Amino acid sequence: PRHPAALELALRFGRGPRARALRAPTPSCQWVLSARHTSATMRGAREVCLAALVVTMMIMWYSVNLDSELGGGTASRRTMAAGSRRAWAGQEQAEASSAVVAVGTNGPVGPAGCPPGRRPYHVVMTAASGKYQEWQSRVAYFHYLKQKKLHPCSEMGGFTRLVNLPGGRPDKLVDEMPSVVVKQLNGGRGEGGDFGFIVMNRPWGVMQLLQTEHWKNIPEEYVLVLETDHLFMHPPKNKATATQPYAFKFYYMNAKDPKLVPVIRKYYTGPLDQVDPVGPSPAIMTKSMLEKITPAWWDFSLRMKRDDPDANREFGWVLEMWGYTLGVLSLGIHHVVDPDFQCEPQGTGMDGMGIYPIYHYTFDVRTDRIWSISKRTFHGRYFPKNYRTPPPCSSESHFALTGMFNEASAGLEKWEGEDAGGDKQSWPVPTQNWRNDHSAPAPASAAWTTPSAVAFSAPSGLTHAVVGTGPWSWGGNVFFFLARGVISAQKAPLGAIKGGTAWSGRWRFSNAADVATGGGDGAASGAAPLVVEFCGKTYKVAFELSSKWLMRATPLGGGEVEVATLEMPPPKETHSEESVRYVPGSLAAVLAGAGPFAWAGMTPATFLRGGRFQTPWGVGTWHAKAGFDGVVVATFFGIAHELRLGSRECGRLLSVRSSDGDRVPVSFTFEAECPGR
Repeated sequence: PRHPAALELALRFGRGPRARALRAPTPSCQWVLSARHTSATMRGAREVCLAALVVTMMIMWYSVNLDSELGGGTASRRTMAAGSRRAWAGQEQAEASSAVVAVGTNGPVGPAGCPPGRRPYHVVMTAASGKYQEWQSRVAYFHYLKQKKLHPCSEMGGFTRLVNLPGGRPDKLVDEMPSVVVKQLNGGRGEGGDFGFIVMNRPWGVMQLLQTEHWKNIPEEYVLVLETDHLFMHPPKNKATATQPYAFKFYYMNAKDPKLVPVIRKYYTGPLDQVDPVGPSPAIMTKSMLEKITPAWWDFSLRMKRDDPDANREFGWVLEMWGYTLGVLSLGIHHVVDPDFQCEPQGTGMDGMGIYPIYHYTFDVRTDRIWSISKRTFHGRYFPKNYRTPPPCSSESHFALTGMFNEASAGLEKWEGEDAGGDKQSWPVPTQNWRNDHSAPAPASAAWTTPSAVAFSAPSGLTHAVVGTGPWSWGGNVFFFLARGVISAQKAPLGAIKGGTAWSGRWRFSNAADVATGGGDGAASGAAPLVVEFCGKTYKVAFELSSKWLMRATPLGGGEVEVATLEMPPPKETHSEESVRYVPGSLAAVLAGAGPFAWAGMTPATFLRGGRFQTPWGVGTWHAKAGFDGVVVATFFGIAHELRLGSRECGRLLSVRSSDGDRVPVSFTFEAECPGR
């Protein structure tokens, strides 16, 4: 194909990006082949022309198919062999985009019988090389096919995996899903390198995609850009317009963050309110919009990564997202921003999954210290089959993610992950914790039981003077005495805790008589002693409730008496007076004195006496919403959040931020293990 004459023939007769000039033989051979003359001379001429045509097509095929290996551009791979491409539930499906047909300027339409007004989008999933991306791609495509089958009249259109691979050489997944293979940047810091940041391949890959015939032949007017760790739970609605892309609101893409402002000002000098808190995925936009945006996305990302050490330091792993956001802003384009486009559970997870069409599993999730999922654990190997389901009373998101992984790994052929034997591992039945009152489960003579939230019911009252108080300062730690026999503790000073460095202990009445009476009325002489256990030690605790509240803890079995003090002013009302203000059975009655809770995975959060709300980030307030027994309003940093009951059985709440509707989970947590053990 390097010979000038052969190259000219390939250009004249080929179908690739370098071969568009002519689709038929040259005029002279065209006349010879169509002539009616039958002389020996004419027959010989026809044979020569036919031979030339065959040779021409062979040269064209050789030139175009070796183009990527010879450095000539992008290779579009769409091997759709029915015997090797596997679809949802192991059944063979037609090509994912076969139900979408171009119809004039209105774009694609759906299958017959679907309602009018649909605006289908083509799913473009960006991917890279390696096992880590391979198994994620397969799971994502599996759930795409599942949702296509379940919702044939949705706005989901066709599918393309856009994969950056070394040298643009195809991998084995091109036989499993529609794929466009483009060249991957090398790992260097010069021309053609990714500067040690593989995510640079995302805008670079899209730049290459836009030059392919595959892109030009996509029939949908809109595209949805996704990554491999995005899983469809139901089809997203197309909320984009011709002038505005539709994108997810990322809480960490905050242009007003004081650390980020100096860097942002290098690239944008306008109002910071105009900087959309978005990234390039998930995002829906028109094809023409992606064509307009991508060069700026690539240019800003490249300049920041290559030339700006401040951007590298402050933007970190989201630098390419800022490249997209600031690049789009430079074009005067703004987004339709939606916090419910996807969910990003982290830590203890979240409930209320039904409103989110996409699960983005970028963060690690856990239940206490006994169950977890982290995609980063499986970099060089497949995620296992038959993963153990979460323990009872884990967040909905934990069950959703485990279910999607297990369903895909069981339904896909040649899944390389080991069998984790999850179906053979059961969890013990959780013990009762959420009682009808605030008392501990039993007097001192009974065995301890670990609180683990089962029946989330309203109490009959605050049954001890110290319930719902804190922080108490005790031996370099801070403690809260909470409802249902729970103590929450952490190292002083108070602060946001993630990953289990807070811990919990237990309290109970010292005799059966105090269980019956609730431990007195809150006066100094009537505050019943308690038995307290934490970190393997047991104490008998007596209280002095005067102008400054004190407690004296005597170790059972002998030892020095330890003194603790309440670091906040004592409650103005007695516990019995405060209890009667709560409507029986209301959410306020359930939460009075309760905790600890994890707020979006951060602990501890507690609902204290006197309407004080102790958050991981500081003190706020809480109160019942007037006229709504099922709603409590918690306010901190001047922002109100409405809390509703998510799971009565498991002690979980759902918080909706009043200012923008942002939803986060608030879950009861009992961290029994002490630090260092």
